[in-house]
Amino acid sequence: MDKQLAQHDQFMTKAISDASDSKKDIQALIDYNEQTIQHFQHERLIHLLVTFFFAGLLLLFVIGYFVALITISLSSLTWLLLAAITLLLITELFYIRHYYILENGTQKLYRFSKELYEKLKN
Repeated sequence: MDKQLAQHDQFMTKAISDASDSKKDIQALIDYNEQTIQHFQHERLIHLLVTFFFAGLLLLFVIGYFVALITISLSSLTWLLLAAITLLLITELFYIRHYYILENGTQKLYRFSKELYEKLKN
């Protein structure tokens, strides 16, 4: 996903610098950028929901771990829960990193729209 954001960033930077002052060309770039923003916003929403799901699952496992630790002391169940918590935590960290990249990349795309609308006004 970050590669697609970088490719779109490079394409739009070059397209804006090469664009003629034709309102039709500028509007076509605006439409293309807006459509791309919508795709990334959808992707961002899906990843936000998945991130929340894994955070909730992680929270449930942590609560379950402490309940198991208090009630049955150290047993194989607590070690399994600890292993599951570790895997979920690692997965959650990767999802947070990916969502962070999507969020910041999408915010950069708004800059292109603003720049093109200003160019359209002139």
